[in-house]
Amino acid sequence: MTRCPHDEPLMVRDTVLVITTSYPLARDGSEAAGAFVADFAAELATHLPTRVVGPGRTGSFESGRIPAWRFNAGSKPLSLLNPGNPLDWLAIFRTLRSLRRQVAAACADGRVKHIVALWMLPSGWIARTAAREHSISYSVWALGSDIWSLGKIPVVRRMLAKVGSNAALAFADGLQLARDAEALCGRSFEFLPSSRKLKGSRTQNIRLSPPYRLLFLGRWHPNKGIDLLLDALCQLNDLDWATIDSVHIAGGGPLRPAVEASVARLQHAQRPVRLSGFLDQNSAEQAFAQCDYVIIPSRKESIPVVFSDALQYGCRIIATPVGDFPNLITSHNIGVLADDASATSIAQAISAAVRMRFDANESSSHGDLRMQFDIGASAARFVESIETMQDHVSVADGRKAWNQRAEHSGMTLRTVLFRNLPDAANEQLDHWHGLLLEKFLAHLPHGARVLDLACGYGRLTQKLLTLRPDISVVGQDIGEAFCQAYQTRTGQSAVISDLDQLPFKNDSFEGAIALTAFMYSRALHLGVAVQKITNLVKPGGAILAVDGANEIDSLLAKLRLARPDRAGTSGRKFLRSDYFGAFESTQLEVLARGSNAYFTTALALTAGRFAPSRLATWLARFDECSTITRLPALHRWVLARKSSTP
Repeated sequence: MTRCPHDEPLMVRDTVLVITTSYPLARDGSEAAGAFVADFAAELATHLPTRVVGPGRTGSFESGRIPAWRFNAGSKPLSLLNPGNPLDWLAIFRTLRSLRRQVAAACADGRVKHIVALWMLPSGWIARTAAREHSISYSVWALGSDIWSLGKIPVVRRMLAKVGSNAALAFADGLQLARDAEALCGRSFEFLPSSRKLKGSRTQNIRLSPPYRLLFLGRWHPNKGIDLLLDALCQLNDLDWATIDSVHIAGGGPLRPAVEASVARLQHAQRPVRLSGFLDQNSAEQAFAQCDYVIIPSRKESIPVVFSDALQYGCRIIATPVGDFPNLITSHNIGVLADDASATSIAQAISAAVRMRFDANESSSHGDLRMQFDIGASAARFVESIETMQDHVSVADGRKAWNQRAEHSGMTLRTVLFRNLPDAANEQLDHWHGLLLEKFLAHLPHGARVLDLACGYGRLTQKLLTLRPDISVVGQDIGEAFCQAYQTRTGQSAVISDLDQLPFKNDSFEGAIALTAFMYSRALHLGVAVQKITNLVKPGGAILAVDGANEIDSLLAKLRLARPDRAGTSGRKFLRSDYFGAFESTQLEVLARGSNAYFTTALALTAGRFAPSRLATWLARFDECSTITRLPALHRWVLARKSSTP
């Protein structure tokens, strides 16, 4: 199993893992659909940390902006292995075993929060298993061959149904494909177009009159209809060929011998047909930029990537009436549709297309469709979908967990601080929090209104009111039990809400405290959460924040608290630069900052027991005035003031 080296422990689930059986090793064009998968992953990475598990010649790990774990796909790709052929069983088993191992390696550090599988099998089955093992969610993206080919095999059909029905989200890259997937899996599938990112600039304008330049780019496979196209070209007469400048056939696949033989016959007949192998991205861009019609003669198809390629370059389409082509081509006036998937009908469609003349002002829907089939838009929609889904799940789960914790542990320090530390340690932390509150109160005007985020049962508000009876405090917590206890104990009001969806207007408070609160924000970047809270505070108002430090996790492990989440209240932990940087990048002026490094040292010296020894007490007292930030510590704090000028 190949593992990724890491410089430091990572405890935050913030990463999307893409599992795919097609992903380019080299952009030579042979990756077929993998070209769009690579572009999709790159677009995802602009929103979320992204990883990929994809095929390779051996099991390996590739570092970079998008880390890739390669599973050993052998000499023959999975798409060409037949589950119905016993001779392929051993190769399928070896490939799937390597795929599962690499998925486990990619998930090993605990950062993966969601898995997206392209295609539903085998990627979706592996994603389903990994999601269960790591208690995370997964989604599937059906891309045609999984539903329409594998779905014909009874045993495999049942597997597809399980994968689709258990997925948190389900997508399909075709409208008809989505309907077929829904019928198979018994749940809804959202249409999400697949496309790749090309430059989209033409070197030669689309011609408005003959002779026209034609292009076929794709796999030389029966499903793609390359044999139908070549037979159709043979049926064209001299008048048809007089309106054709060139026919460029590019690609590769199992029908190579037949393709080469047919092209040789056409060339011998003095027809302007030329043959290329797979085209790398630059060559593909040139081919689209120099053609007028793209031919898609498929027998079976959803919406191929070459369709969106053609849209990017404004090319017209000649296609068979399969999948969504009848709706896309005729409704949007972007080409000619054959009567059926036969050589004769394709020949008739080509003949009609190449005899057409166009007005320069004639409109089509290329522009509208181009926007719909943009891979960046698809990635953004995907990210929005998983974040919306996970928001609903995490809020519900968080509320349930905190209510259960309140019921189990009552309203004590152990409920809101560290469960597995002795009372003396939690009391010392509570005392330290009180000292920080004194610093905070020094920056509040008389009669100030303060927001207590993640208020719990009100331990901090009670300290605030004792020190400053003139102020009023509003509490916020996700748990109903805590809010009820807060109101009873403090006499102040409290709202039950999620930290990322606060029901307050901007500039509502003179100050806010967020002690171990930001660690529960679902915002991908802490700066986003800090800015939201900053907006609630009036200019000149103060904010006090305390959160867990990520670097201390290794220390906790050495103290035999191998799972720090069992000791604390879970939540995120932040690196020093990330934490302080989040406050410095907003409208806040940092007044002071520090950590509880001495308390942490005392905890280390007492092996996590924090016996109330003189040494431990003496060390912890140094945190009262400490502004140390570089030493290992359980918590860091920031005291800041909102700028009076925008």
